[in-house]
Amino acid sequence: MKKIYLSILALGYGILGNAQTNSVTLIAGGGPTTNYASITAAYAAIPASPTANYLIEIKAAYNGTDASEVYPIQLTSKGLLPGGPIITLRPAAGNNNKVIQRPVAASGAVLQINGGDNIIIDGRPGGIASTATNYLTFSDAFVGDNNNRNIELLNDANNNTIQYINATAADANAAGAGSRNILVGSGILTGNNNNIIQNCVVTGGARGIQDFGLSNIVMNTGTIIKNNTVQNFGAIGIFAGSSQTNITIQGNTVSAVNYNVLVTGTTVTVVGIQQQSLAAGSSNILNNTISLAITSSTVTSIIGISDGGVGTENITGNTIATLTAPSVLAITGISAGNASNGVATINVSSNKVMGLSSLAGADIRGMSFFPYLGSTVNVNNNFVSLTQANATATNIFGILFGNTTATAYTSNTYFNTVRIGGANTGTGNSYGILRNDNNATSIYNQKNNLVINDRTGGTPSIGNFGFYNNGNNAATLAIDYNTYYGTAGTAGNAYAGSWASTKYDNTALASYKAAAAPQEANSNFVTASFVSATDLHLTGLSLTDVLLKGIAIAGITTDIDGETRIGGTPTKGADEPTVSVPVTFLHFTGEAKKDYNVLLWSTLTENSNAGFELQKSVDGIDFSRFAFVPSQAVNGNSSTLLNYTSNDLKPFTANSYYRLKQVNKDGSSSYSNIVVIKGRAVTKMEIANLYPNPVTNQCNLVVTVATKAAVAVTVLDASGKAIMQYAYALAAGDNILSINTATIAAGSYILHIKNKATGEVATMKFIK
Repeated sequence: MKKIYLSILALGYGILGNAQTNSVTLIAGGGPTTNYASITAAYAAIPASPTANYLIEIKAAYNGTDASEVYPIQLTSKGLLPGGPIITLRPAAGNNNKVIQRPVAASGAVLQINGGDNIIIDGRPGGIASTATNYLTFSDAFVGDNNNRNIELLNDANNNTIQYINATAADANAAGAGSRNILVGSGILTGNNNNIIQNCVVTGGARGIQDFGLSNIVMNTGTIIKNNTVQNFGAIGIFAGSSQTNITIQGNTVSAVNYNVLVTGTTVTVVGIQQQSLAAGSSNILNNTISLAITSSTVTSIIGISDGGVGTENITGNTIATLTAPSVLAITGISAGNASNGVATINVSSNKVMGLSSLAGADIRGMSFFPYLGSTVNVNNNFVSLTQANATATNIFGILFGNTTATAYTSNTYFNTVRIGGANTGTGNSYGILRNDNNATSIYNQKNNLVINDRTGGTPSIGNFGFYNNGNNAATLAIDYNTYYGTAGTAGNAYAGSWASTKYDNTALASYKAAAAPQEANSNFVTASFVSATDLHLTGLSLTDVLLKGIAIAGITTDIDGETRIGGTPTKGADEPTVSVPVTFLHFTGEAKKDYNVLLWSTLTENSNAGFELQKSVDGIDFSRFAFVPSQAVNGNSSTLLNYTSNDLKPFTANSYYRLKQVNKDGSSSYSNIVVIKGRAVTKMEIANLYPNPVTNQCNLVVTVATKAAVAVTVLDASGKAIMQYAYALAAGDNILSINTATIAAGSYILHIKNKATGEVATMKFIK
């Protein structure tokens, strides 16, 4: 890796070194090229309110020692508006492994976007696809200053993108101080809004990526943190503080693999992702993977995801794979709700929590909820698997609802699968689901959950429970259609359930129902078979076990995998087993025509077949619907050959991937093989696909252009008023763009894209 060695540095001053003429290139609007000795000088040469895009490229000769390079490197306001020209900073093609760092210990940032707008920092040499080893690296090699940053956004920096960089900071020091590696910091008037940090590798520091606004008064809003690798940090991987709102944290990998946290103190807590906004907006923590395997004996608490925010909190599709340290005393997979912050709607769905373990006497919680007065907690379609030994654990909770008598809230707990395992050599209890809400005015709904407690060992005085109801039964309750089971341990301390402090083993279902009446009338005590200790998809006889059938819940029509729930008798737990496909395919193929692709398939037999949903993808991974073809069979039943065809009038310019989703009349479904059709020549700009439609919190679109182009993307409401504007630089061919739609209201909208060079326009309607 190439290092930039600087000779003398004082914060806010230039470097006394050799002149570096021609080490940085400024390209104006794809035309004139001028060479400069520093990034600072090149950026200063860009005029105010430019009318064209500007590109700053760092050449191999650059080492940051010219006297004109001032640290922190400042990218200030050029008067750019949303949808306006873009300023891009990147290494030149072939300039791999470039590193920019401060030469001596100093408080502050390596680079600041200080009021700058529409700036892209792209670490890929030449802006083309590469590997992380070739990305531009910002390095803060000095320990122990909370004001250190590699990159900082501040003073109303809006619509900026930081992508494909390595940000490397030193470990936090023994007292816990250290760099906020990439920081969306404080604004002056309106906060730093609509900034994106994506596809970066962030290593070290006290905190990896942080969004923190100004004193809960000037809020940052609309930050997107996605698809980053954040690793080996001292305290928090991704931190969204109290003075930000409407954040999306999506698709990140947050990890510490055999990592020794160096900080010390009375209590040292390590958190993968933490969100604590005090603004009543929304936050989205989606599809992240967290693995924290820490070797340090100083860490006393680990949390995978901590969300104490106010507003609508969506925690969906995340995987907590490992949380472990040798002497940790408290481990929590997902912790949501804050009894002192404010009212929140907390949606926790389709998450997988596993691998929570400690050699010490730890309090272990898969999911833990202690919400504010008036809050609502929705916990649906989750896997919680706590099957490590945890021999001396003080307590183990799969899902815990806690409270005080002063805090009434509503909880809806539907379709979760919880498995507790391990072998106890101590005196700790274990609970699949524990209701510990003492408030008589709370509302508690719990249906269609599958809870198996396989934990063994311990003394006769302890208990290993499926469900333990320790709450105030004067509250409004709707608890039914659940399955609980406690596998008998060596001390005979296994119980399927407990009601009003009385324990009931697997043989005492009738007594349990009598004690719980009118609750639990349709619940049962039976076991289930899973794929493995950590994979809680059903297997064996449990796939068709009628005792595992529950009741339909309005609004929950799919399972943890997104597969359709069986109408009136869905399966309990998060997994709806795949139903055998009542259609026999002869083939599914496709071919390219001049301007479109044709898809062909045939069936030999059909039984209760509703039809075929055609889906396509630009990468063979993420598919979206573009057509539906009803079954030709009478009432969906046929034993003769039937031929089908459908055309895709907007194929992608590169490869187009297709599959069929065969849909049965009962709502179950299955998928065909994937067909790949090579692309066609591009002659015009168009929106090849927009998904999902209707959209939710994010709109994804595939935009096709014949040659590389700068485009303005505008979202118009039904009256034609522009409500959101963005600017993108597109490569020739297909481009996948993501737009944060979490803040717009339900309704119809028009997506308007304009090629700034040619004036060419493409539009498409969508609904939220």
